[in-house]
Amino acid sequence: MDNARMLTKAQACLDGYLRQFTTEPPRSVIIYALCVAEHETRCGDAWPGEHNWGACTARPLKLSEIAKYMQAGLKPGEPKDEPKAKKLLDQPGLALHRDSAPKQGWYYTYFASFKYDVDGAEYLVKMLYKQRPRCLASAIADCGVQDLAKEMYNSRYYTGVHQDAASNIADYGKSLSTLQPQIEAALVGWFDDKAPNHELGPTDPTSDGSESSA
Repeated sequence: MDNARMLTKAQACLDGYLRQFTTEPPRSVIIYALCVAEHETRCGDAWPGEHNWGACTARPLKLSEIAKYMQAGLKPGEPKDEPKAKKLLDQPGLALHRDSAPKQGWYYTYFASFKYDVDGAEYLVKMLYKQRPRCLASAIADCGVQDLAKEMYNSRYYTGVHQDAASNIADYGKSLSTLQPQIEAALVGWFDDKAPNHELGPTDPTSDGSESSA
């Protein structure tokens, strides 16, 4: 893991957190959020230019938008169709991606998109912690990322690919557990007497959104 990159992401995450909450969090709160963000979208880097940190959705497609891509012969289950769908259904402040759920299968949906990393980090904090207080409590108490994965699933942050909850939670928790020691190692010494100093830039808010996807 690139330590310099993760240090930059950690500072953006802290600054985003302090936009949503008035007090500085325990270190574990930032570490857990970074695990989620790195797993979902590599802290926004997996979707260049969108700065979406947690695969956080913005809104589902309207019926008219669904009809539009269907008339164009595009299928969410076909990876090659996604770039065409993104162009066809482009909306300011949103980013179209395909997603899947065990019962629903593949579908298109709009994800939040931002101009700056810190805005994506703030949106993740809002979705993960502010709208899901049990996730925040788990992170504050440092209950472990497996417990966080359970609370995230129970609050419908993600759905997973299996029919049963236990398998989905186990898979997600395993991914977070793999990332945590790497992130911890990259951030050794960080956060001690830390004050926000990230270049924030103006915010670029989008829809309130609902939950993440994968």
